Amino acid sequence: QLKSMATPEAMALSASSSAATPHFDARLEAEDLTKPTVCTIGWEPNVEPHVMIKLLEGYRIGAIIDARPPEFNTDGFGHACAAHGWTYDRQPVLSIHPYDLGPMGPVAFNTIGRIVSQARAAAAAGNDGSCRRQCILFAGDQSWQDECNWHIVNRLRGCAIEVQQISLDRYWDEAAVFEEETEKGGVIVAGPPLTQVVDELRNQVGLPKIGDERDRQLMVTARAGLETWVAKKFKQDARLSSKVLGPEATLKEKIDSLREACPELSRVVSMAHFLRMIGNNSAHTGGAAIPPRYQLVQLVQKLTHEIKEADAVSKAHDEADKKWETAEPFAAVLAKISGEPQQNPRAPVSARLQLQQSIIVPQDGEHKATLVYLHPFGSGNLRYLQGKSAFSAKGVRIVLPLAPTMPITAYNKRQCISWFDYYGSDRDLEADPLSLEDVRVRLSLTLEREATLLGENGHKRLLIGGLAQGGEAA
Repeated sequence: QLKSMATPEAMALSASSSAATPHFDARLEAEDLTKPTVCTIGWEPNVEPHVMIKLLEGYRIGAIIDARPPEFNTDGFGHACAAHGWTYDRQPVLSIHPYDLGPMGPVAFNTIGRIVSQARAAAAAGNDGSCRRQCILFAGDQSWQDECNWHIVNRLRGCAIEVQQISLDRYWDEAAVFEEETEKGGVIVAGPPLTQVVDELRNQVGLPKIGDERDRQLMVTARAGLETWVAKKFKQDARLSSKVLGPEATLKEKIDSLREACPELSRVVSMAHFLRMIGNNSAHTGGAAIPPRYQLVQLVQKLTHEIKEADAVSKAHDEADKKWETAEPFAAVLAKISGEPQQNPRAPVSARLQLQQSIIVPQDGEHKATLVYLHPFGSGNLRYLQGKSAFSAKGVRIVLPLAPTMPITAYNKRQCISWFDYYGSDRDLEADPLSLEDVRVRLSLTLEREATLLGENGHKRLLIGGLAQGGEAA
């Protein structure tokens, strides 16, 4: 069945070779071609630009607007667009949060206005499907549009532009179709490097090692190792125990749940989807060798490293939680009176009181110290994450907790992101002692976990700081 399907590569070739009658995907034939439409898609490091462009041709795309932050390398997409005769427009201003635009505001709005004008012109001139659409390229997999991207999407929709989000899942499921090769009977023997890294992955998740096999059988085996690790995470992590997934749930659904409940595993999830796709195709497709461009050894090696790191962090967190519960005897009481709805009331106290957080990893990959930095009142961590290339430092892991959202008494119970509640008026604000104690206990959990991760003398290599109200809480 897979061999008989029309692959995106085949569609792209037929579209470029047949000038008289362009080939379009069946799902586009029923669309209203007179309606102005702009597409969006995410980008991850494992995505190859030329393969993504072949996939996008099936959506009648002819122009890429690169809205990734300035630190991203653009050479790949620029060259790929030029090779396919597409327009490539680099617009990193679209990656800036609207609150942080400042003097760049007019530039961003002019860019959005130009996108709207071109979409309308394409719809007016392309009744026969000959005119090509624009596609905005965002950073990340875009399973959930972040606040900045949502702002852009809403502005486009406010101008009567239909926004079609193209999921990267379609890239994994369709674009990375294995190429048929006839050398050596269509089979390549894996050799020691791939066998070794697959054995390391299986050993990490508690499965027996395997002997030397062909690469397809090896990737099926590696997928089994990934599935075993995901099943263990569902049993061990309290955040996943509340997820209701039936026994027939696929590995893809489980990995998606893992990404939603455990944002710190985003790097694992990205590679896990790619490995899952290769494993699925290896199990159902015979006779074709896996193309060298998929770099199987590096993929399995990186995934195993990320799984080891994630398991080490989980072990350190369990150890830190026990110390924290001993040092904070009133934590259980605070968990009960905090008023937060809990999907899983049986979850441990640490799981109910832990703060959401983002991480900026050390520049050189060596974790020698940790800075826990607290954002200002009413703000989040997006501005720090967008400028993480400027904030990252050698040897320092930066942890950015997110304050809870709470009603502020001094502001007529308006819901705000805040480290604690305020009483009084604007001129004479007073911190609420109970909410201040609540956040102190929550932050002490974060600090204990980070100190445990640092190992010996961890508390002496742990720093805490913040800006404005975050500085007060620190």
